Amino acid sequence: MKGRTWNMFEVKLLQELYGIVPTNVLCTLLNRSKSSIYSKAHRLGLSDPKNKGRKFKFINIIVYDIYFNPYLCKF
Repeated sequence: MKGRTWNMFEVKLLQELYGIVPTNVLCTLLNRSKSSIYSKAHRLGLSDPKNKGRKFKFINIIVYDIYFNPYLCKF
């Protein structure tokens, strides 16, 4: 079953945050299921780095701003 198409913003965000930000946060941020996140990450050749979570505190602030600030998400 084919779902919603990934747009350029979503792909870029996944590439930047995958393995750094927990998957459940990415699911909320991108409004996608875990399987969708994992599948797209696999197709893009992304993998979880061993130091998962190393940048989470800093990235958490950025993700919060992107997700909750309507001016940053207008295209």
